[in-house]
Amino acid sequence: MGNFENIIGYEHIKNELERIIDCINNKEKYEKLGVKVPKNLLLYGEPGLGKTLFAKAFLNALNRNKYIIRKNKPDGDFVNDVNRIITDAMNNTPSVVLLDDLDKFSNNDDDHKNSDEFVVVQTFIDDCKDKDVFFIATANDLRDMPQSLLRAGRFSNQIEFECPTINDATIIIKHYLSDKKVSNDVDCEEIARILDGRSCAVLESIMNEAGLFAGYNNHELITMDDIIKALLRLIYEAPENMDAKTPLQLETASYHEAGHALVSELLEPESVNLVTIANYFGHKGGVTSQTIDKDYWCDFTKMENRVIVLLSGKAATDIMFNRVDIGCGSDLARATRIIDRFYEDYGVCDLHYTYHESGNAVKDSKDSWIHQRLVDYYNKAKELIHNDLDSLKKISEELKISKTITRSQLKILLN
Repeated sequence: MGNFENIIGYEHIKNELERIIDCINNKEKYEKLGVKVPKNLLLYGEPGLGKTLFAKAFLNALNRNKYIIRKNKPDGDFVNDVNRIITDAMNNTPSVVLLDDLDKFSNNDDDHKNSDEFVVVQTFIDDCKDKDVFFIATANDLRDMPQSLLRAGRFSNQIEFECPTINDATIIIKHYLSDKKVSNDVDCEEIARILDGRSCAVLESIMNEAGLFAGYNNHELITMDDIIKALLRLIYEAPENMDAKTPLQLETASYHEAGHALVSELLEPESVNLVTIANYFGHKGGVTSQTIDKDYWCDFTKMENRVIVLLSGKAATDIMFNRVDIGCGSDLARATRIIDRFYEDYGVCDLHYTYHESGNAVKDSKDSWIHQRLVDYYNKAKELIHNDLDSLKKISEELKISKTITRSQLKILLN
């Protein structure tokens, strides 16, 4: 892993890239086996995951002349640059060309993907098929690119970058904090769990934002509280509201989020990372952050649990106040979408219809089935909460005082 020793995490991608590097740098030993060396490489995924960082490390590891192309000129001038640089690479083999942010080479929409920029790149890749020129490209969104450019033969190797795992995120957070003065109360794994699904760039910006909070509050060390404030600022995407919640808003929000947290912990212990009713602009309620189990997509029970947890905020306010929870709209919508997948994609429904039934009859049957499942899961949420009202009240009271409860604090509270 020597070529990527300065990059934190993503060991599976490092291993794959090291294998490709060895094939290119030592192609003779592979040719003796009668196999072809891999031709071209595409790294794609959401922004901020380190694709360009990996691409440059890959570039530097190859024993060949190096060229980098990224769009920094108007269309006509840029096409001329592409022609000039790739022609130079063809005349100075062995060479490698990095096409950085390839999806940004053209600003055309889905109906006009045959732009000059993509056509010239595709043509050159084909012209280099029998030449010792290797292309590596990075892209955020493959939908912005013509499928003809992406097919096997032009980019034989394609690697998708995803947000770091909790283990990787923990290591990355430690790295971003390594040059900062940090309090002993900072728990990197707990932070990683709260930020599960966030990019490396987001992790870095939050650690820096935490330092800014610490400096503004004249702290000598960055504390866990500074980091919590920084990540809440990101989650809410808005400044903190200095106006306090009204007593009614505070009471409703605290029980709503307590319902989510309690039921999540009852169904899947230690799944809650953070519960907050912190007051930020644009948000009247709060947030309950949960870790989605790795087996979620192959375990139907965990999917059902997810629906029950989504409905438990409304269930808690219903039990405590017997009034409509006007803050449950997004929860209901998400729960309904999951149950819809049960019906449409997973074959869970017990309904059978024949070809002669009308479209309206089929739709009515589906709607009735989804509605009944919503009612069943909602009643299950209420049952779980009814059986442990003391814990619900305990979480709610702590939220009213502290506004935010972390995973470790919730564990102590429930024990």
